[in-house]
Amino acid sequence: MAIIEMLSGSPQGCTVTDISTEMGINKGLIHRILTSLSGQGYVYKDELTQHYRLSTRLLGLAFRHVRSMEMYDLVLPILRRLSDSSQELAELNWQQNGRLVLVAKAESPRRVKVVDYFGEDLILHATAGGKVWLANLPEDEALRVLVERGTPKLGENTMSDLAQLQEEFRLIRERGYAVNNQESADEVVAVAAPVWISGPKRQVVGAVSVVSPAYRNVHRNPEIIEQTIAAANEIGEIWPFMGLER
Repeated sequence: MAIIEMLSGSPQGCTVTDISTEMGINKGLIHRILTSLSGQGYVYKDELTQHYRLSTRLLGLAFRHVRSMEMYDLVLPILRRLSDSSQELAELNWQQNGRLVLVAKAESPRRVKVVDYFGEDLILHATAGGKVWLANLPEDEALRVLVERGTPKLGENTMSDLAQLQEEFRLIRERGYAVNNQESADEVVAVAAPVWISGPKRQVVGAVSVVSPAYRNVHRNPEIIEQTIAAANEIGEIWPFMGLER
């Protein structure tokens, strides 16, 4: 699994030597594992460059898993309505073991748009979805996550100071949504609202976001902000992963 995760972050692939050096494991063992993965169709080897890359079989497994949870039938109509009304990318990020992962989305119909990919982790301190999730955790837990993950500067507007982020979280809790004003990347803005569920305890399990190029200013559009909050509330009412939060 460590090899698969390394290959997933290397679009050009990795050689046996690359993986061996990064993981501190001898080349013979790495080669045997890659040979086994290749035989099962999960990786393939470029004979010209000697680089190993992931195949599409893992993606197929992921999509079958998502489909088995009936998530598309439940949440995609909501995201599509949000995308249609905003004309931007609408996405759902789900909390999984301290990570926020993109699990469903409706693409913008515009020619110039932001594109995100299934399975991507949100950068918690620099995205609207990440901040709205952290803001609604217990303060000591949010601080622990920030310290463990770090808060690197990704752009001119990135908040990296912990005190500044805690003040931002207080503001987010008051107004019920978070914004990303070119904090995760230049020329990208977003608005996000928390997905709350009621069970044995009320908890935030994810975030719904609308993401756009900066010049379209979705993070300052009151109508889109209201629509994003409404979509997050609707998903919370029919949350398809009940009992899976950890």
